[in-house]
Amino acid sequence: MKESKVYGLGVFLACLGVFFLLGISSWKVASKGDYLNRDQTDEWKGWMQLVILAYHYLGASADLHVYVWVRILVASYLFMSAYGHFNYFWNKGDYSLFRFSQA
Repeated sequence: MKESKVYGLGVFLACLGVFFLLGISSWKVASKGDYLNRDQTDEWKGWMQLVILAYHYLGASADLHVYVWVRILVASYLFMSAYGHFNYFWNKGDYSLFRFSQA
């Protein structure tokens, strides 16, 4: 039997706060100084995945402001994924069918 989700903005923000505190506890300085390098975009995509996971798990789509911000996160995630693939192909020049099918 499926239960209805009871949404509370405070619970959603508390969940994000816990994620933030866990993230700060594992803070480390990046080794590369490039703009939007692989490590940086992977970290941002991981943060976005946590927010989107909390959004769906807690039923935060009931709040329009949260819904809009999560849609922006999804678009940003897709952009960063495409940027990473483009950057790899541009810098490595590996246009083989095998690598293309992996992307």
